[in-house]
Amino acid sequence: MLLIAFAGIMLSSCSLQSHKPVLSEETAATEETEAAEIPSREAVFVYGNQKNSPSKLVLTFSSEPVLLPSGYVRLVGVVSGGRPIACLEIGGRGLALGEGELVDAYRVVGIGSNNVVPERR
Repeated sequence: MLLIAFAGIMLSSCSLQSHKPVLSEETAATEETEAAEIPSREAVFVYGNQKNSPSKLVLTFSSEPVLLPSGYVRLVGVVSGGRPIACLEIGGRGLALGEGELVDAYRVVGIGSNNVVPERR
C-alpha cells in the first residue's frame, strides 16, 4: 500500500504544467525597443573621391588603418639604410614605397624609423 502511495506522489509531481513566464508591460516594452533597428544614414564604405581626406597623413605601426581610394592602408614595416623603404598594406596587398613615390593621390614625403608621412599632391 505504501508503495502505491509513493508511486502516485512521484507521478503527480512529474506531470506537465502549463507555466508561462509573467512579464510586466514595462519589461515587454523594453524588449521591443531593444529589438527595433534604428535606421542610419551614415555611410558604411566610401570609395573613390573622398571629400574629407586629410592633406597629410602620419602612419605608424600602432595607428589604425586609413581609408584611401585603393582601400585601407597601414604601415607594416620600414627598411632603413641608404634609401629607406616603407612597407605598406593597402587593401590586403603589400606595397614597398620610397620617398617621393606615389600611392593614390599621396606622395611619400618622409620615412622615419617607425612612421611614414604621405602628403596629398
